[in-house]
Amino acid sequence: DSVPGTVVALISAADKDSGENGQLLCRIGNNLPFALDSTSKKHLKLLTQDLLDREHISTYDVTITCSDRGTPPLTTNKTILVEVSDKNDNAPQFAQPSLTAYVMENNNIGTSIFSVTAFDPDIDGNGRLSYSILE
Repeated sequence: DSVPGTVVALISAADKDSGENGQLLCRIGNNLPFALDSTSKKHLKLLTQDLLDREHISTYDVTITCSDRGTPPLTTNKTILVEVSDKNDNAPQFAQPSLTAYVMENNNIGTSIFSVTAFDPDIDGNGRLSYSILE
């Protein structure tokens, strides 16, 4: 449920050179739902740019490339793994929308007469299912 602009990480980048040789220009790759905010002089902010959906993409490898303004420019890369946490945003679904069971008379008590399967694409506790029979 993170809105665009949510801070994902604070990143420090520094160059010990002086003048233009020590000025950094940092960027991330295209086609990622993230943006890099360099308005602070102390750190960079990795921000969400779009809504994230764990069921669609659960992890992102975000590579940050920083180059100095020297001649020739020197460059370094750092890759950050961003794992999208789960939200209970999916209802369980049965494999079939309608189920009918036929039970033979005189079955022994405890005999299995029918089984059902349901699935929830959420993970961990959000995807754990319990079944009950309603009268």
